[in-house]
Amino acid sequence: MKYLSHWQRLDNEDKHTALLFGFLRHAPVESALNPWLTSILKRQVTAEPLEQSSFWPRLRSIVPGSLLTEPELVFQADDGKPLPLSVVIEVKPGHDMHYLDQVRREVVDVASARGARRIACVMVGAISLRLWM
Repeated sequence: MKYLSHWQRLDNEDKHTALLFGFLRHAPVESALNPWLTSILKRQVTAEPLEQSSFWPRLRSIVPGSLLTEPELVFQADDGKPLPLSVVIEVKPGHDMHYLDQVRREVVDVASARGARRIACVMVGAISLRLWM
């Protein structure tokens, strides 16, 4: 079990992810995750319930120079478009810790591993919230 069952000091991104999204794993999607995603993506979104396997999936990387990719959270959602939306969440505990090379690799590797044709990448930071799609 990885940071999902007991309190931890918030000194790394996995612990921030567990705090921010661990609750959403058990909360009804229509009461918590869906309103949050709808607000972030600025369109109506219905997410699949989060499973333990949604957290920190370890994916083989197809990006040259990388072996593995491990985004904080990956799950499917429906935003009314014909193709399903894969949502990738990347959490960084400090300001300006997001590096586009890492985020690009996560998006590319999720698309490859999951056969995703549409991806929304939500980058969550301690001070700011950014959206890259």
